Amino acid sequence: MHHQNRDKLVEEWERIIELRAPDPASEWVTKLSYDAIEAFLHHLDIASILTTTATIETLLRLEDPNIRNFRRLIERSKLNEGDKLRLNSLRAYRNQWVHVNKPFDDEHLHTNTKNAEEELSYMAKTGIEVMYTLIYDTPVNV
Repeated sequence: MHHQNRDKLVEEWERIIELRAPDPASEWVTKLSYDAIEAFLHHLDIASILTTTATIETLLRLEDPNIRNFRRLIERSKLNEGDKLRLNSLRAYRNQWVHVNKPFDDEHLHTNTKNAEEELSYMAKTGIEVMYTLIYDTPVNV
C-alpha cells in the first residue's frame, strides 16, 4: 500500500475525530478503534487486522449482545451485503492468523513474501474501511 493512501487516512481520521467521536456506549470500541488505526498507520497489518475485527465484533455485539458467534453477528448486522461479504472474508482471513493449525506449514510466507505482504496490506485496509463504515456510517476508501 502506498504511503499517500495511509497519509490520506490520517487526515480523514483526524477530520472525523474533530466532527464526532465514537459512540461512548463502549470504551472498548474507542480503545480498540484507536489501536487499530495506530497499527494500520505504522504498517503493522496483522495487528491492524486483529484489532479492527475485535472492534467490529464489539460494535456488532452492542447491537445484539445475545449472539456470541462473529459470523452470525455479521449476518444480522445493518451492513449492506457487499460489506457483509468483505467482513466475512476478513473474519476468515483473521482466523488463519489467530488459529494457526499447522505452524510448520509456512513455506508460502518465505517464498511469496511480496504476495503475503500485499495480501496482509489489502486485508488491513479492508478492516479499516469496514470499521469506519460501522462507527461513523461513513464509507471510506483507503
